[in-house]
Amino acid sequence: KLNRSSFHSSSLRVPGTAWAAMGLGARARSAALLAAGLFVECQGLFFELKAGVPECFKASPGHGHYLHGSYEADGPSEGVVVTLKGASEKEMYRNVEPSGRFSIEVTEEVPHKLCFASSISDSQMVSFNFHVDEHGDGTDSHDKSHQEYVTKE
Repeated sequence: KLNRSSFHSSSLRVPGTAWAAMGLGARARSAALLAAGLFVECQGLFFELKAGVPECFKASPGHGHYLHGSYEADGPSEGVVVTLKGASEKEMYRNVEPSGRFSIEVTEEVPHKLCFASSISDSQMVSFNFHVDEHGDGTDSHDKSHQEYVTKE
């Protein structure tokens, strides 16, 4: 089942006219981009954040690992609330700026959720990077044996 949002890596941007020439509608574009993204290593994701429709992603890091991330909202106006929650919905990070970075040490081995909610009525594009680092020094992001996966909730 396709999600409401279109996800694609920055290296997979294709102009709308090219999609139209291929006869692909919005759902087919989403499926094509998602499928292509499975075969391309990407450093960030983009999605459309609509008013009243929060978008969340989760990762399951181990105790003592670190969660690193960054994000940026872009649109006619920007307004986003970003939260990172751990066990029992405990808020570990919160920011209301249109862009930000975080690095959080994990104290409990439970799924953690990174959520984006719009604080304005306009849709906006959000780009983000969210990854788990086993050692906290940033060296794991390129070591495939230490990669953890982030999934859409």
